[in-house]
Amino acid sequence: MLQNKNCRLYTLQDKRSEILDVLVAEYGVPTLNLRLNIFCQTDSAERIEIEFLSNRCKLILRNEKDEQRMQIDIQSIQDLLVLLENFNICEYVIGKILIEYRFGISDDIKFISGTFKGDQLNIPSKLKRNFAKYVSKTKRGSVDTPEKVNNLIEKTGKLNNDLFRFCEIVGFPITRSVRLANKVAEKSNDYSFYEDSYYQITGADLLDTESLKVTMIGAEGVTIIIPVYGGFESLKKTVLSIQCQSFVHLAKQKIQVVIVNDGSESKLTKSMLNSDDLDINIINIEKNLGRVYARNVGVSVAKFNKLIFLDSDVVLPSNYVYEMYIRLCLIPNAVLISFKECLDPSNPELENQNIIKGIRKPSNFQCDWRVNCYINEAKKGLRKINESNFRNIVMETNGLKNFGFNRFIGIFDLAATVATHNVAMSKSLYKAVDGFDTDFTGWGLEDTHFGYKLIASGAMIIPVVSTGIFHIDHPPRSGSEEEKWNEFAKNLETLKNKLNE
Repeated sequence: MLQNKNCRLYTLQDKRSEILDVLVAEYGVPTLNLRLNIFCQTDSAERIEIEFLSNRCKLILRNEKDEQRMQIDIQSIQDLLVLLENFNICEYVIGKILIEYRFGISDDIKFISGTFKGDQLNIPSKLKRNFAKYVSKTKRGSVDTPEKVNNLIEKTGKLNNDLFRFCEIVGFPITRSVRLANKVAEKSNDYSFYEDSYYQITGADLLDTESLKVTMIGAEGVTIIIPVYGGFESLKKTVLSIQCQSFVHLAKQKIQVVIVNDGSESKLTKSMLNSDDLDINIINIEKNLGRVYARNVGVSVAKFNKLIFLDSDVVLPSNYVYEMYIRLCLIPNAVLISFKECLDPSNPELENQNIIKGIRKPSNFQCDWRVNCYINEAKKGLRKINESNFRNIVMETNGLKNFGFNRFIGIFDLAATVATHNVAMSKSLYKAVDGFDTDFTGWGLEDTHFGYKLIASGAMIIPVVSTGIFHIDHPPRSGSEEEKWNEFAKNLETLKNKLNE
């Protein structure tokens, strides 16, 4: 796994480092649980294909006739960088292979999704020529120039409709990409099966408000990822509450804390946190790039497959990590959320550490919109509504089990319940949806979009009512309420576009 010192590569501007930047931030290379291909076009006639599969990596070099010239097995990310230095890469595409067909010794067709340019298709020269003849015949125009023949991708980044029809005619079934909104609309959140299995193993109800009484510590551990931008005083309280977790007392080596200092004016050091007995990794990024980027960087150095994302202004009750960890062990595709009680930063219980040390647990969740929400027409969101009332969304949806199939309550849907001030999932699930999208900047909706991707992938959004968090209120990071909502409005447009991709 990449060490913290490699984070300096994020600031370099060459294509080679840009590729590494994306890989580390989005996929946590070199450990992958999915097949990933990188297609690099050099300034010569050669093309490079880099393929990651499980923990293996190979580099394939092809000539201008699309024939394989060389294949090299890569042992480490550093070896890959050395090889890439020998080529001047002018562009690249990163994507997951969904479909692969072979038509003979040298012919193949690869359909690639999840790229920066939309869906991509890599087809052999013979098929390109046949496609050109098809287009020429159907359009009655000249397509004899390489530019027109290779124009398989529209400006929108989607595959050319003519190509789909051509593949259907010649018998190569290529499935069109489905809009993210459509995928979500088809998904249920009925996790009743996991309720049954959880009870069989633990003897407790999955939605029990009481803490789990049995002690179950598996072989794995958990990584807690915290982005921070200023606000080191509240961060200290967050770290201290982690230090007081019952899970830590049972197995200290099974908890890792990754703190990503996202361009704060001051550098963060471990000595500032007074937590010598915790495994803490601190990554200081020179430039403020946002919580999305910081979280992705944090995942890249995570030691464990179980992940908990926290904000730097929350305080955990002593049972929090354990309650999350056990559920992640037993429900692999779970996305776990819990609710918040808001505290004024001057609350004396913070100073005498009744809350930080877990003496008092959160009990008043009325400020959490998922528990108690006043919905009215003036609220911002994906759609307009004509209702005005209080709604307890968790109760109304039977613990979110009836909140799938793109159902809305007011302006909210299931994806909106995924709030990253505290959320837990497996790293495998995080990687399967390519992490957080860096197109979201400033405040709001990056976690909702993340929720949409998780639901579309088949994840179950499960509330954990046996624990919760304290949230320390603070002024908007944007500087003012107006700036905050301007950032929200911008991200809302981004979200609408993402749902139609």
